[in-house]
Amino acid sequence: MLCVCVCVLALAGLVHAAPSHDTAAVLQRRSVSQSGVRLDPEVNMNITEIVRWWGYPAEEHEVLTEDGYILTVNRIPHGLKNTAGEPDVWTQDLFGRRDFLPQSYMIKWFAEHVCGKQLLSELCGNLFFVLCGFDEKNLNMTRTPVYTTHCPAGTSVQNMVHWAQGVHGGKLMAYDYGRAGNMAHYNQSTPPQYHVKDMKVPTALFSGGKDTLADPKDVAVLLTQVPNLVFHKHIEHWEHLDFIWGLDAPHEMFPAILNLLQQHR
Repeated sequence: MLCVCVCVLALAGLVHAAPSHDTAAVLQRRSVSQSGVRLDPEVNMNITEIVRWWGYPAEEHEVLTEDGYILTVNRIPHGLKNTAGEPDVWTQDLFGRRDFLPQSYMIKWFAEHVCGKQLLSELCGNLFFVLCGFDEKNLNMTRTPVYTTHCPAGTSVQNMVHWAQGVHGGKLMAYDYGRAGNMAHYNQSTPPQYHVKDMKVPTALFSGGKDTLADPKDVAVLLTQVPNLVFHKHIEHWEHLDFIWGLDAPHEMFPAILNLLQQHR
């Protein structure tokens, strides 16, 4: 969880820097749509391009996990000043190859021709509300074209099947390949169960009182199972998207993350 929080901080914190001059000219041309409407240049960028756009160094790596997922890992090796003591930040695609709801031409078209228009930007915000829930007063509505092209980011079909297995089974378990497949992968007929109580890594939790996806009831259950909980902050007015796009995140969450990083270096 601490790692995930670092990822959020790394991405959201980029808004405080200035774009690099090397990419400015190219992205200036890309920021105008075919209809002549000026778009935020990040609409057409991937994560590496966004990081570099704000002047940070960026690397991209692929990692093959033991259970067969291919993860894309992005690295920001240092900050703008490249001084000693700056954090080496890694961000991770947690869901492997993207075959379910991948980024597509239609999504980009929607962001450009619908969310990019001032009168329709509120519509995109309302779509986010339907999917995840958000506080309009805590969301930069002018950024909805960028949010639309990057959310949903897509995931692997296997990950969605795995999620469905957990919902229907009611247990946190490894992927169920069926009896024969489980024997081949796990040497047992059923997938092994994940026990949160066995996860000894120092864990920090941030929760939202109005989060409908990670709702307070589920968080309450999780809190009783985390064996090495070093920090928990409950933000009563936050919904699911406030963790990544909330305008008050620099006040509500980021200082705590920075303190945690210093304490657990």
